[in-house]
Amino acid sequence: MRTLAASERGARLLFVLLLTLVMLPALLVWKLCSGFVFKQREAACKQRVHEVQLALERYCVDDEDERYPASLDLLIGSEYLPQMPQNPFSGEPMRWVLLDEQLQPLSPPGRGDFGYLPRLDPDGSVGGYSLALFTRFD
Repeated sequence: MRTLAASERGARLLFVLLLTLVMLPALLVWKLCSGFVFKQREAACKQRVHEVQLALERYCVDDEDERYPASLDLLIGSEYLPQMPQNPFSGEPMRWVLLDEQLQPLSPPGRGDFGYLPRLDPDGSVGGYSLALFTRFD
């Protein structure tokens, strides 16, 4: 009877060791891959925010008074930005969120959204935009 109990314990120990040897590398690979995917999506977000920034600059250069658009909505559907770039995290068009003076969002952003703050000239017209990308929420 005692040998049967010892063999059962040995089999259980062997099972736990084998399970650990299989699961530990699998978890490590999963963690590494998820980090690479996040970084890839984050880089795509930065590139797409840069597209919006370039559209703003092209608008300003083409404007006869060399002014930025009064609203980012003026860019969408124009030659400068035919459509809003896709958010790699959600698969939907990126959203923009108005920022306060400390560059904090005035409404809750989603991952992959970007914030903007119009910089006003002394005459009250928009003299540029500060853009911020939201990818990490700690």
